[in-house]
Amino acid sequence: MVSFHDWLTFITDLGRPVCIPLIVAGVGLMVFGWRMSRVCVVLAYGVFGAGVTASLVGRSGVSWWICLAGGAGLGLISYWPWRHAVAGLGGLIGGGITMFAVQGIGFSDAALWGAGILAFLAFGAFSYIHQQHVVIGVTALFGSAFVISGLAVCLKVLPALDGTVRSLAAESFFVIPFVLFVSTVVSCFYQVGEMHRLMAD
Repeated sequence: MVSFHDWLTFITDLGRPVCIPLIVAGVGLMVFGWRMSRVCVVLAYGVFGAGVTASLVGRSGVSWWICLAGGAGLGLISYWPWRHAVAGLGGLIGGGITMFAVQGIGFSDAALWGAGILAFLAFGAFSYIHQQHVVIGVTALFGSAFVISGLAVCLKVLPALDGTVRSLAAESFFVIPFVLFVSTVVSCFYQVGEMHRLMAD
């Protein structure tokens, strides 16, 4: 499984030019994501497709091009069956979070996959009914991850802080997920408030 430390290593290896675009894109998703629902769902499927492709092809010299092709292909496919795409995305995220949360309890592989499938069905059904709220949650999560990644790249110019962030990502299970969770929740509340305010006008 790819850890946040691995993600930080990959992002920082790209260099400081990606810092500002990541932060700007992240803030845009956190603030305006619900207004760009289709684009954001396609982006989410693209990231998921690239991740799955990366796990299949490994780290060969052409793997990044193959990952980009896999992500682009899945993103384009998800554009047309809109309601089903949102439901599938919610199911994938819910199932993934559930499996990640319960894997340390000591479940067998069969029980772990069973919990993931049940969560996929439950979250998928919820997402089919509450599409806009699911889009807000997804954009808030992606936006928060982008902002945190961009800030981590910026910290590379400060070796002491960069070392602290990397040690937290590598050694502490709770710190980075907690920061991601809090920023995601704040973004969700803001987007829901803005959506209701504009609908009431």
